[in-house]
Amino acid sequence: MVFGMTWAEFYAFLDRFYRPVMAWILSTTACITIPIQSLIYPAKKAYIPPEAAAAVYGIDGGSELDLTDWKIVYNAAADAANVTAATALQNYIKQCTGVTLPVAQDSTAAGAREILIGQTNRETAGQIDRTAIPRDGYTWQLDSAAERLFLTGANGRGTLQAVYQFLDKFFGVKFYIASIIVTPAAESPTITIPADYSYSYVPPFGYRDQSWNGSPNNVTYWSANGLSGGNRGDRAASIGGSIFYAGRRWAHTIIANFLPYATYFAAHPEWYSLRKAIDYIDFENPNESGPYLEVEGGYRVPEQLCLSNPEVITQAVAYVKSVWAGPEKIVSLTQRDNQYYCECDACAAIDEEEGSHSGTLIRFMNAVSDALAADPAYDGLQLDTFAYMYSRHPCKTAPNPNVIVRLCSYECCFAHAFNDPACEVNETFAADLIGWSELTDNIFIWDYTTDFNHFNCIYPNFQVLQPNLQFFRDYGVKGVFAQGGWTGSTGTEFGELRAYLLCRLMYNPDLDFDTELEGFCGAFYGEGGPYIAEFIRQTMGNVGGKPDPALTLFQSTASVFNSIAGGTFLSKLFPAKAHFGIWESPANGTMLQMKPNTVKYCDDLWAKAKELAAPNATYLNNCLRSEISWRYMKACTRSGEFAFTNAMPAWQGEILDFYYDLRGYAENIYAYFDTLRQVVPDVWSRPSEWGSKSV
Repeated sequence: MVFGMTWAEFYAFLDRFYRPVMAWILSTTACITIPIQSLIYPAKKAYIPPEAAAAVYGIDGGSELDLTDWKIVYNAAADAANVTAATALQNYIKQCTGVTLPVAQDSTAAGAREILIGQTNRETAGQIDRTAIPRDGYTWQLDSAAERLFLTGANGRGTLQAVYQFLDKFFGVKFYIASIIVTPAAESPTITIPADYSYSYVPPFGYRDQSWNGSPNNVTYWSANGLSGGNRGDRAASIGGSIFYAGRRWAHTIIANFLPYATYFAAHPEWYSLRKAIDYIDFENPNESGPYLEVEGGYRVPEQLCLSNPEVITQAVAYVKSVWAGPEKIVSLTQRDNQYYCECDACAAIDEEEGSHSGTLIRFMNAVSDALAADPAYDGLQLDTFAYMYSRHPCKTAPNPNVIVRLCSYECCFAHAFNDPACEVNETFAADLIGWSELTDNIFIWDYTTDFNHFNCIYPNFQVLQPNLQFFRDYGVKGVFAQGGWTGSTGTEFGELRAYLLCRLMYNPDLDFDTELEGFCGAFYGEGGPYIAEFIRQTMGNVGGKPDPALTLFQSTASVFNSIAGGTFLSKLFPAKAHFGIWESPANGTMLQMKPNTVKYCDDLWAKAKELAAPNATYLNNCLRSEISWRYMKACTRSGEFAFTNAMPAWQGEILDFYYDLRGYAENIYAYFDTLRQVVPDVWSRPSEWGSKSV
């Protein structure tokens, strides 16, 4: 107690005086700092979008092939997805050209000028080698003499990709969001293609999935953009089905689904982790902390399993048998979201021998795999486990071929690519991936693509999306899951843009990123799109570097005081390279390292985008919704219109306007573990403080 108040009350009392005083100090320094800023950071030239080049579809060096009097032929009995592929080809060619190509099954009489979808009776023996296009790969083959064009894959998803990628390449059809499918107009279905052209492509990742909310929930978008995973549910055969986790149990399953502690802990505490010490138990109020049992050598706690216990292995085999549903159904045996691995003598000895806590996990997975290997009923079984937190580093024992190691990038920096040699934060993750790749070719990745504390703030990681996926590809990764704002608003932090780019990059990590970015922005924001694409490029180019000392001192967003408040004066003046993770607070000022002139430049980009989008209510609304993320960042860093160097009524009014706009677009969606809680905002606080659990 101090002066009859608790410390919390005392600090709150001081805070009432501190914040207005600091605002006054910052305002009075504006007459000094603003002129200095204008000298150090002169205004940037207004952005003028380059003239867009005319779209060119087809194959360079090819000749024209008029498909006007061709027909589409498929075999419905071969694969249900063939029907979807055939009708999609007919539908989108009609939308592009106005020409309706007839569709028929291959039970009709064969003829010339046929586009053959999937495996039909028109193929001669050995004409198409489907073993060369595994997983969701596809091939296009033009037999010029016979006037037949084959669009096919080894399975239904592959055939659908043969069609959707054909529509993209030859007609410019794009599925940007569920409600925006771009079908450029053409005078006729004439394509440019060389004689006897043959092309095949196999995507590097067989499993491709993400959890961004919005368009990925739509089945047509999901299929057209090449996703194959089923975390939202098993997909229908008509769109090729999906690689699906049995029972929709795909993460943290070993306690929640496999051996739930409410059922088994009391009778079999030996099945669960032994911890020599536990720091989370409230011994005075054990019901608040969950069950535990004091035993010789420590405590049994239902946080992880004792993976060396033979009875646990027996139980795991029975569990797998009970849930597996056949090929393309993966059984997940994945650890809980904590660090409480078992420290019993047997587990500790294994981990010591293996050189990693993943040792017990991989030996456990191999034991389960071995127990089922002799039974032909389980041919094709895939077992999945995590390399996550304590189990991330590779061990010495190689996983069995049917054991998926799902490596998680939880602790990584997302300002820099995972294989950036200059990023010391990512060095160990890169080494882990390389190490696992030397043990197995059955690696999946669980990647993270949003700020889980601030779903509505700009998360400046666009620059790492492509190089990270290329890095995964180069080391033989077979599957990628990108976790995004699955509960968040689809637009306040470029959710739809991220979803689209991730879909496209997971299918082809080498595509032209800027072309895809510009195309999406043009479709989503109309004539304002080029300016928002330029804003995205600014975020890509202003992260991860060593902050400018002059910027730290003189920008209105972070005064000398705020620089000191965030750490020592010298550490702020001469900081190391900036990094950020997935629980980052934008108020720290290091996520986006924009100088005042760049902030102004970005403000002008948004203003121009809104001006050009204004005649179309949908485009304007998309601009306003997406701008929330930029305003959130500025409000957290006290920059631009939110800076204390502005007149107090002005910046407080901007805070209020922003709060109600944020609530209007995002409702109460705020963070992974929190909601937007302030009913009436405290104008002295930052948006990063508007959820009680986030800072």
